[in-house]
Amino acid sequence: MVSQNSYDGIDKYAADLIRHKARQLVGKAGFTEDDRPDLEQELMIDLLQRMRHFNPAKAKKTTFMA
Repeated sequence: MVSQNSYDGIDKYAADLIRHKARQLVGKAGFTEDDRPDLEQELMIDLLQRMRHFNPAKAKKTTFMA
């Protein structure tokens, strides 16, 4: 199943990471391929909320996201 979520205005690295993490969760904890779009959305919401705490003096953005 190809992701149908669109992340306009979101860092490409972040969007790719979210898609990768969602794919990793499929087959675990009862998640199925049908859950993947919802997993992506939930992971993106979580990341966007956490970005408030990002401090570029402490780490690169890619390190913080991972």
